[in-house]
Amino acid sequence: MERREGLSQGQCVFRSASRRDCHLTPEVLHGPGRVHSVYRSSVNIILENGCFCTLLSPVEDDGPGGILLWEPAGFTHPGLALGPGLPVTAERGRLALGKFRVDTASAGTFSSRLVPPAAPAGPEAVERGLLRLEKLLAETPPAGAPELEEALESRAAVLRAVLPDPARLAEPAVERLVGLGMGLTPSGDDLLTGCLAALLYGGGGQSFPGERLRAAIGKFQDRTAFISGQMLRFAAQGRFRGRLRNFAAAVFSEGDPAPTFRALLGIGASSGRDMARGALEACRILLEAKINE
Repeated sequence: MERREGLSQGQCVFRSASRRDCHLTPEVLHGPGRVHSVYRSSVNIILENGCFCTLLSPVEDDGPGGILLWEPAGFTHPGLALGPGLPVTAERGRLALGKFRVDTASAGTFSSRLVPPAAPAGPEAVERGLLRLEKLLAETPPAGAPELEEALESRAAVLRAVLPDPARLAEPAVERLVGLGMGLTPSGDDLLTGCLAALLYGGGGQSFPGERLRAAIGKFQDRTAFISGQMLRFAAQGRFRGRLRNFAAAVFSEGDPAPTFRALLGIGASSGRDMARGALEACRILLEAKINE
């Protein structure tokens, strides 16, 4: 693929995308919209057709709805004048955000969908993953307040008790975690996302607890901050950030999961650790489910 370098022409700034989520087809990435939020390495966009997508600097990973640029853009630079509410137009392979233009027509594609192995992880692999995660998390103190950590622990304990048990409702346990915490993606949402990714991967696509959690998340995804709600919506579709997909696979592998754990910690101030905490709960849930079989 030919790489197009960024350049300035008149008052407009042009960039080319290197890759985009394969779900962002020309039919989906089309029409008017607006900028939702702007950060140093990302811009979140909502189109009127319901499409949610994110412009990303090359340092970011391939998450759901992502459009990665060839080179950094410095989205918060005053000269770009990018801000919430700025009108956006997407058509014919180009995004226009004020005077910022992104060519997506020649971009390659990636899939953010988690692809589980053909068979579920065996009890030994799950137990091994559990012990490794306990060690990694013990070596990485939580960033949240003690009160938040206590709430996460107590509510996660209820979640791991009900998910493997078909006689108990999962929705109340999930509802109590959705929106718990602060920030763009509250800790409870991050925990649920990490838990679902690990359940789906460790269950080999056949996880009864995973399917229960997926369904429950879909019911409560709108009861949290908007960006976090999008994360939960994508998770319910089986779509996750690349760092989390890699981590979920490493948890159940024979190799060392520490490198993918460290990469996961790079997501937000505490999001990566909370996702790993969710994966730990997934291991406990999978072991309990195997006992009940």
